[in-house]
This record gives sequence, structure tokens and C-alpha cells, in this order.
Amino acid sequence: MFDPDAFQKTLGDAIEPSELANAMARAVCRLVRNEGYGYAHFERAFRAANGRETVIFAVDVERPQRLAAPIARWERMAAVFQDDLQPPVYALRPGFPTEALHLNLGGPNDPPWLCLDDRSWDEAHTRWTALTFLERIRWWLAATARGDLHGEAQPAEPIFSAAETLIIPAEVLTGNWTPGRSLEVVATSDTRYHRAYVMREASQAAPGQATFIPIFLRAAAQKMQRLRAAPHTLDDLHELLTSWGIDLVGELRTDLKRLLAQEPAQMQAHPLLLLYVPLLHVDGTDTGQADLKAFSVGDSHTLASLGVELGVFHREGNAQPVLNLQPDPTMRGTGVNVGVIAVQPHFDRRAAAAGAGMPADERTACLIGGGAIGSHLVDILRRDGFGRWSVIDSDIVLPHNLQRHIAMDAMVGRTKAQAVADVLNWSVGAEGETQAIVANVLGQRPESESALATTNLIVDASASIPVARFLSDHKASNAARLSVFFNTVGRDVVLIGEDSARVLKLDALEAQYYRAVLEVPELSDHITAPGNSYRYATSCRSVSFQMPEHRVAMLAGAIAGEVRRHLDTQTPTITIFRGNDGGLARMVVRTFPVERCERGGWEIILDDGILQAAGELRAAALPSETGGILLGTIDVARRQICVVKLVPAPSDSFGDRAGFERGTQDLAAIVVDAYARTAGQVEYVGEWHSHPKGVAPTVSETDIKQLVWLGSERAIEDLPAIMLIVGDRGDHSLSTVIKA
Repeated sequence: MFDPDAFQKTLGDAIEPSELANAMARAVCRLVRNEGYGYAHFERAFRAANGRETVIFAVDVERPQRLAAPIARWERMAAVFQDDLQPPVYALRPGFPTEALHLNLGGPNDPPWLCLDDRSWDEAHTRWTALTFLERIRWWLAATARGDLHGEAQPAEPIFSAAETLIIPAEVLTGNWTPGRSLEVVATSDTRYHRAYVMREASQAAPGQATFIPIFLRAAAQKMQRLRAAPHTLDDLHELLTSWGIDLVGELRTDLKRLLAQEPAQMQAHPLLLLYVPLLHVDGTDTGQADLKAFSVGDSHTLASLGVELGVFHREGNAQPVLNLQPDPTMRGTGVNVGVIAVQPHFDRRAAAAGAGMPADERTACLIGGGAIGSHLVDILRRDGFGRWSVIDSDIVLPHNLQRHIAMDAMVGRTKAQAVADVLNWSVGAEGETQAIVANVLGQRPESESALATTNLIVDASASIPVARFLSDHKASNAARLSVFFNTVGRDVVLIGEDSARVLKLDALEAQYYRAVLEVPELSDHITAPGNSYRYATSCRSVSFQMPEHRVAMLAGAIAGEVRRHLDTQTPTITIFRGNDGGLARMVVRTFPVERCERGGWEIILDDGILQAAGELRAAALPSETGGILLGTIDVARRQICVVKLVPAPSDSFGDRAGFERGTQDLAAIVVDAYARTAGQVEYVGEWHSHPKGVAPTVSETDIKQLVWLGSERAIEDLPAIMLIVGDRGDHSLSTVIKA
């Protein structure tokens, strides 16, 4: 109970306002004695032997008609000043509401200590004046009187405050900590401002190391409040928790009996009490938050000595404790001092997702390519709580890789797969979760094939066209797959993603990506923009392009967000982020359904975008026929042609109702340009033309002659010649010929 007279004795001797030495104290004293400021008046000033100075004054409070808390019209306050430290402010009226929110933890005989600011003193000090100080006190009192001091956006007010933090495995808090497992301190941090202890499961290879047995307690939900003083002994804590539905001494006696019977070797471990208190708003509604604190006896007591203090054990000398037949009810731990410590779980998937504001996601995912974009992408996604990853890569970490890779210098010479897995596991505290598979995925080794067959998602970050096409064909897995890559100069980043049903696969989406590059003016230099390369070794092939790490991080971050958006929508996606000096521009490329047909042992892929373009050109030319050439990709190894673009009729073409004769004006330049702008991926693949109204899009005698001619032209490369014919209402036919 607060005793005003006893508190005043701690302030030292009364002094005159003119004798104050502290600059902040003098400023406050001047303001409260100033007749022009009518919201406070001075009472007394004091100085203690250590130089600490106190100004006592009364402040005028703007109160509502209906009080949410018993705040008086005038409240007596004491502000204590020493050096340039933040001045604590105490409420001196005996009837002041000690259950008010945002009170600091003080001694049992101290007056209520107002928590005036959630900023650090370093920040608040830059704008401190006597006026802002007094007005903040008045604001705190008025808001408490109204009942809105604690804002809706603020986190719940904890019941216990603590200057120390304990970091423990999340398993302890989720109920997955099995009996017999103990904790040990593996790291400490002690600064002027804070002390932290890091605990992990005790190692069997550490004899003599102090260990701790966690004892988890859950209280009934409590309204937000702040204790005036922390419990100092186990008996104090027992008295507090009794009103919250916990018989602390009774539960400890039960746990100690069980541990003696089941884990006698743990009797020399120290108890670590963990208290979980769900928090309610002041109106009794659930906050969805809780106060979690640890109460430690430090090195003072083991489980054995705690049992003796609670009357459940007795022992002679250093012998193993013996269970009392009847516990002594008068022994409640009055001699066991406890310290309050804030508790945080180690970083885990749930904490990652909460910090990211995204749902935790444990689906399995396979990353192919642990290079610059792959390593950054998987690091970002896993830190956001997404995925249980396997990393497939056969390359090794070389010194130049470190400039834009998550690996560290100590990992030079190791495989990229293992380096990425190790960094990921270490950074998120999930030892052994991310698996490294040292293999070239095109080699179809058993370990990589097993990973692909059992995963939920495949992310290709290899920047390899053959790998993307291999994954498009891969039939051992039903997993949706996507491809991410930088453009050749590291300015832009691309995501190509399949739909969840894999109706539109990577190979077809690749063709539509090339069409955007050819048709969208802003993408004219997307693939072939000039860049700066540099030699990282003496070999003629040891060349890389220059790309600063800040751009890698920016592009990888953008594409990581796009990956999550794509997985949420599960629709086919082609997204390009274009980098410039001002940031990033997001461009979404429209995708079209495709048809796949087999012609002469070749798979031909044609999408609705091509057919729409052909239909529009046909409609514009009617009643005459029209036509042009087809550009596309050719994969001889896979015997596949994807039609990318339909080129309209050259200006020297001729068409009428009876037929169409394609000209050649500018066609060579168009083909060369398409080949160059796609880095050699898009080339001439065939011809197209339209038929008039009422004429089916079937091959005529003239068309057969042209097909034979086309077959002769392509025969030298053993490639098929394609002919697309379009008619009414989008009807079309696709023909090929391969000349033997």
C-alpha cells in the first residue's frame, strides 16, 4: 500500500525553486509557477543526497461526465529529475486508480508510476519541453478518465513487465515438449538496456551444464491490467495466481512428485515456471492476445530443493530427495525468490507468417537452381513462413557468386544446393528442414526425380530454357510449376506460372511470353538490352554480367510477392517487373488457351491469341483472302513447335475471292528482328492464309502445292512445314508436311 509520507521521505530535503539545478526540473517549475499557464500549480521541490530532484505539482484534468476511472479534477503529481534521464512521473493521491492501464511496474510501496510514452527516451528527448511534458501528463489522466488511453490499434497491455527476455523453443509453448527433456542456456546478451537469454534443448554431451525443466501454467483469462509490483517470492506468486484459478503450490507439488518418480535424474535441474495469461479488453471482450512470462529461481534452487521448500520432499545432505508421505501445507515457498522474465519463442513458421501478415504454409516445394535469383527467392519465401523446400543444383559456389548470393565466404567451394539449404535452415532455426540435392535435374537422377515426384510445387530458377521445357513435359508429378528468371542484363525479372490443373504448361506460356516481347513496344529490348559483362576468372567462358545486389534484392522481393499471388489465384500467369531508376513497373501479359495437335510425329502448339489475330485480319480483308507467315519456337529434341506470332500479309501480297499470293516485302527483316529480339528463340515456322465466307478451312489443291513447296524448303533441316488456314467463326485447320 502506498504511504505518501514514507514516499516523501525518500525524496530528500525540501528546497526552494530557485535552488533547482536540473535544467528540466527548473523548466517544469517555471511553467507550473507561471500564472499564464492555468492548468497546473506548484507545491514543493526536493533534492536527495544523490542529486536527484523532485518537483511536486497539481494538474487540472479535463474529465468526462461519466468517469471510466476515478481520476480527480486535480491530481497531485511528482516528477523526478536526474541528469538528462527520462523523468518518471508518480501519482500521489492515495485514491488514485492503481488498476489503470499503462502504469509502470514499481516497488510495493511506490506510488503509481505513469507510463507516459511508448517512444524511447532518445526519440522523445529531441522534442521535450516543459509544456509538452505537462500536457502529456494531462492527456494521460484525461484519457484514463475517459477510458480510451489504450488505443484499439495498440497491442494488449501485458500484466507483468520485465526488463529481461527469455527465448525458448516454440515446442515448449505449443504442448509438444515431452517429459524428460530439459533446456540449457546457449547464449546471453547483457547490455546497458536489456538482458536476454537464449535456451535450447539441453545437450547430452554437456556434463555440468545447468539445465532447466519447463513447467507450463495457464491462467484464466484476465482483463488488461498492470501489476503495481512484481511478486518477489514463490509465495507472492501463489497468492496472485490463486485469484486467477491456479493453485500454484498444489500444481508444483504434483509436478515434482511426478518428476521424482519418472525422471529422478532431473532432480538437480532448475525449475522454469512459464505462465500464460489470456488477456481481455477492459470491457471483458477477448483481445486475441496473451501475456506470457517466465518466473525463474535462477541458480538458487533445483527441483529437489524446491520440493523441500514446498514441503513435498525431505532430504539429508546431498542425498536424493525422498517423498514426504504428507506435504507440509505451511510451506509455500516463502524463501524462494523469483524473477519475472519476458518470454519469446524461437523463430518458427508460425512466427514468420505472423510477422509477414500471411498464412503459414507447409506445402512441400522444390527449387531448381540455387543461384542469385533462386537463393534470394527461397530465402524470402521461407522467412515469410512458406514451404518445406528441397534445392536441386549441381553447381558450386565460386568467389564471384557472393556478390549476389545468400551464401557466405566460408561456403566458397561447396555446392550451391547445400549452401542455400544451410543458410536457410540456420536463418529460420529449422535444422535439417531444407534439403540439398546435388544433381543436374536434366540428368534425372533418382534423388531429384523423387523430390519432383513428391512435391506440391516446383519452382524453376535455373534460367535454363531446356530445364523449363523438361519440367513442362515431366509427368511423374502433378505439382504445378513456375519459372522465374532475370532478363539477360539483370534489369527485369519474369514469372511464368502454370495454372493448378496444368492446362497451360510452361512451354506454351513461354511462347506467349515471346509474343509479348515482339508486340509490346515497352519490351522491345527486354531480352536483348545491352549490358556490361565482366570476367571473373581467366577462362574464355568465365564471364558474368554486372548486377548490383540491391537490384537483385529488389527484383527477388517483387517476384516473391508475385509467387504468393500466383499461388493464391492458381491461374496461368506471365508477369514482368521492369526495373528503372525510379523502381519497378509491373506488367501482366494476357494468356490464352492452347490446342496441342500431333502432325507427322511433331507436336504443334497453337493458342487462341493467334487465332483471334488471324480472324481479325481475315475480317478486314473480306471478301478477299489474306495471309502471311508464322513465327514460332522449334525444339528438335522434343519434336515440338510452338506458334508464337502471326505476321500479316506483306505489302506486295495479292489476294482476291479466289486465292492469296503472299509477297516478300520486309519479311526477311521481320524474321531477323524476331530472332534477334528473342535471343534466337523465335524463327520462321510456316505460312497462314484465310478462306472466304462459306468456304471451309480445308486444304485445297493450291494449298497442297504450297505445302509441297514448303516441305522442300524445310527438308534440308528435317523440319516440318506448317500451314494454318482460317475460315468462318474461327474455324481453322493446321497441316504439316515433312519431305523425306
